[in-house]
Amino acid sequence: NGSAGDHATLVQKTFRFLNQKSTADHDKMSEDEKYNPFITKDDGGNPLLLMIFSYEKDGYTIEGGTLEQLVEQLYCGTCPDADYIQTFLLGYKLFMQSEELMDMLLQKFADSENYEEEQGDMVKLRLSNIVTQWLERVWVDFHYSDVMIERVDKFVQLVSSGHPRFLPVAMKLENTMQKKKREWEESLREEDRQSGSLPGSGCPSPTESPISIRRSNSDTKNNDTKNKKRKPVTLMEVTPSQFARHLHCVDFDLMSKVEIHEYFTYFCRKKDPKYHLLTQHLDNWINHWNKVSAWVTSEILHDETPRARAAKIERLIDIAKQLKQLFSFNTLYAFVTGFNHSSVMRLKKTWDHVKSSSQTSLNDLEEFMSNVDNFGQYRKHLTKAPRTVCTIPLLSLILRDIEFLNVNSPKLKNGLWNFGKLRLIKNKVGSPRFLRCFRLTPSLKFIQVSH
Repeated sequence: NGSAGDHATLVQKTFRFLNQKSTADHDKMSEDEKYNPFITKDDGGNPLLLMIFSYEKDGYTIEGGTLEQLVEQLYCGTCPDADYIQTFLLGYKLFMQSEELMDMLLQKFADSENYEEEQGDMVKLRLSNIVTQWLERVWVDFHYSDVMIERVDKFVQLVSSGHPRFLPVAMKLENTMQKKKREWEESLREEDRQSGSLPGSGCPSPTESPISIRRSNSDTKNNDTKNKKRKPVTLMEVTPSQFARHLHCVDFDLMSKVEIHEYFTYFCRKKDPKYHLLTQHLDNWINHWNKVSAWVTSEILHDETPRARAAKIERLIDIAKQLKQLFSFNTLYAFVTGFNHSSVMRLKKTWDHVKSSSQTSLNDLEEFMSNVDNFGQYRKHLTKAPRTVCTIPLLSLILRDIEFLNVNSPKLKNGLWNFGKLRLIKNKVGSPRFLRCFRLTPSLKFIQVSH
């Protein structure tokens, strides 16, 4: 969009150091090529587009390009897309392997030796900044790969082997790598101390509670019997609002641990099994949802008489209603799924004993979480949630929306890689509702909660 003259001025200012051509070459260029350096020719002499943009009030936005051009924009002079670098580092694995990107950056650094000194130094500094940001933002790409660590070491050596003025840059790279390694290992140790393993990991028994609720030492009759296990608090002893809040706290803790890059990487796992190591926190959150859903079903089936099962159903419905009020939609959907398990739905005598008011409430919750109109009621309610409330969205729907964006738009019509979809995905999972701006703690003093 925009006139050719406006585009020529923007491109000249933004990409001139990447697209310098000799005077002889310039004379051979067509008028289109003169104002758009992202047009080249294929072997048959036909015009070949390398990048495309869209224009908004804030300027030009990169929508797609060849892998070569998308990587080059990471270190362009005055990139018109301020959020480009972060979005690229989060989602590049949908386009290429980590090793492939690192090799391209190494090659770009080596090629900079052929530039004029000022231009070459600028490229080297910007490439070093890209690698530093990569280490800072997505350290997990390096932590589980000896190959990636070796290539970063090689990059540091290239930086330090140049002019002495680049030594501080090399030191910053090395220090960043060591710092992230320490922080990552400490975070893993902290999670081990809290739960013995990553929260939600493994395949727990379906009859196991989604949260472990036990009486505190001060609430037991025998404080001196250290070896005596504390009796668990049963579902019927805790009020629905208290139980719902604890479920909300646990689900929020799992959600807050998921890094944005995991939502991108989750859909790359079929391409490379090693990517399973990069989405552990997202897997933990998914496993916890399955655990809660299975627990709801097994908790109902645990009782032997229809009246006892009906009482349990009524209590679980009350908890589900509280979850809706807390905007804890992910756990609410696990409850609704548990209620609709075939082994529960076929208990005709049990449902005959459930109060009509409870059944009406359950029908309302099922309608609210229905997939009719693409979860229309839920989506409408989610948009109206106050920003001051800690909202936990429906994880399965987030993943489905991301998969739709990814599968239905891998490339643009002209064969260029669709970078615009990365921005759409990032905006979806990087909204303020996903930011760690809340710190939830259990409200009950007489119980302890763990995953």
